[in-house]
Amino acid sequence: MKIFALTGGSGVGKTNVARLMCDNGFYIIDADGVAHKVTEQGTQCYDELVSTFGTGIVKKDGRLNRKKLGKLVFGDMDKLKTLNRITHHYILLEIKRIIANLSEYEYDYVGIDGAVILGSIIEPLCEFTVVVDADYDVRAGRIKARDKLSDTEVQKRLMSQPGSEFYTSRADYVIKNNSTLDELKERVFEVCKRIRNER
Repeated sequence: MKIFALTGGSGVGKTNVARLMCDNGFYIIDADGVAHKVTEQGTQCYDELVSTFGTGIVKKDGRLNRKKLGKLVFGDMDKLKTLNRITHHYILLEIKRIIANLSEYEYDYVGIDGAVILGSIIEPLCEFTVVVDADYDVRAGRIKARDKLSDTEVQKRLMSQPGSEFYTSRADYVIKNNSTLDELKERVFEVCKRIRNER
């Protein structure tokens, strides 16, 4: 079983690529989904986040207010680093648990889908890296439509993340996602075929 990173900045379309890779027989772990699980009310990670960032990041029902937390950290690199340091520890433990429960006979390739894998404590798990990339304007449009954010909020989010060069310079495989879903399907199929041939 080979573990790899599936990464890229916000708005590049990693979710579609992950789904298409699953269609091609790969298993993909959604690091965002894992992050939601480990930050649920009552977890150690939740308690650590609230003690670090304050009760202002908690909704009336006690659940984490992810939008408020996002506004707090995007645009403030120190706070973002603190958030990542806390959450990545718990995310890594859960990802390792998921991988341990997978049968190596069932899946040859297991991808970890997340925006901030490179340079994190999760990266050493990965044998190679698949990067999804898209032009800035395309990404901004997707984020605005998906998360119902203002232009300023979208810009803050994108500016708080590394640029395309950060990802593509570290990639073993790059999937460009600026156009249609049909074209993306072809690109993902080709990359999956290359991975099987080369690894």
